[in-house]
Amino acid sequence: MAYNLKLSSITLLICISFSPTETASRFSNYNCGRSQTMSINSNYKINLNTLLSTLSSKASDTINNGYYNTSISTTEGTMYGLFMCIGNTQHCGDCVEYSAKKLSSMCYFKREAIIWSNECMVHYSDWSFFETMEESPSSCVKDALDYKGSLDGFNKMLSSLMVNLVTGVNKASLRNATKLALKRSIFFEDKFLNGLAQCIPHISNDNCMKCLKDAIDYLQTSCAGGKISGSVLYPSCIVRYDTYPFFAQPIEAKKKTGPDPFFIIFHIVAPVMMFSVAVFLFVKCVFLAVAKYHARKVFVAN
Repeated sequence: MAYNLKLSSITLLICISFSPTETASRFSNYNCGRSQTMSINSNYKINLNTLLSTLSSKASDTINNGYYNTSISTTEGTMYGLFMCIGNTQHCGDCVEYSAKKLSSMCYFKREAIIWSNECMVHYSDWSFFETMEESPSSCVKDALDYKGSLDGFNKMLSSLMVNLVTGVNKASLRNATKLALKRSIFFEDKFLNGLAQCIPHISNDNCMKCLKDAIDYLQTSCAGGKISGSVLYPSCIVRYDTYPFFAQPIEAKKKTGPDPFFIIFHIVAPVMMFSVAVFLFVKCVFLAVAKYHARKVFVAN
C-alpha cells in the first residue's frame, strides 16, 4: 500500500507532568520530580534561581559545545543543574532560557525538575546526578498517525535506523565528549526516516549504550509501535525518529557530472571527423572532375 501522510490531521495533545505520554510530532514536556518542596525564602530557592540564571547565560556560549553543568551551594545545601542542546540545533540558547523560565514557574517549589524540548533539555536537582544513568522520569512522544503500508517493512527499516544510531553514538563518544548521532534512511521511494540518539556526556559509554537500547525497546513497542514518528525522553538519553526532517541535513559536495569520455568521442568527435572526411572527398571529387574536364578539352583541341 502507498504511504500516506497528511500533516493537517496530526493532533497535538499537551502532556501534563502526571501523564508521561504525549501525542505530537513535536515535544515539549516537563516533570516536577519528587514531592519534596522548599519554602519561598529558603536558601534552596535562592540557589535554584541562581542556578537557572547561570544555565541560561551559559547556553549561548559556544565554548560549552552544547552541554554545561554546574552546582550552587550554601550552608543549607546544594542545587545541581545542567542543560544539553539536542541534535545540531542553532537555537539552544533561546531554548534553555525559555525552559529555565518554564521550570521556574511550573515547578516553583520543587527540589527537582526536568524539561525536554525540541532543541534542549534542562534538568536540576538537590543531589548530584551528572554521572548517574537515569531512565526516570521518562516521557513518550508519538504521532497520532499510524504508518499506512507494510508494517513489517517499516519496522525493519526503523530497527536498522536505530542500530545505526547506536553505532554512531558509540563511535562519536570514542572521538569526543559529544554522545550524539543523526541519521537519515530511505524507506519508501523519496520518503525518509530521520533519527536522533543522544546521551548526556558525563555518563559512561556503557551506561549510554544501555540507556539508548532501553529507550529504543520502549520506543518500538509500547511507546510508538506502528506510528510514523516517536520519541523516548530519559534524563540520561533521548531517542527520536520522524518522517519530518527535524534536524539540518549536511550539505553534500556536488559530484562532478561531466559527460562520459566515450560519449564525447562518439557523439562529438566522430561527427566532426566524418564531416571533415566528407568535405575532403567532395573537394577531391571536384578536383578530379575539373582535371578530367580540362584533359578532355585539351584532347579535343588536339
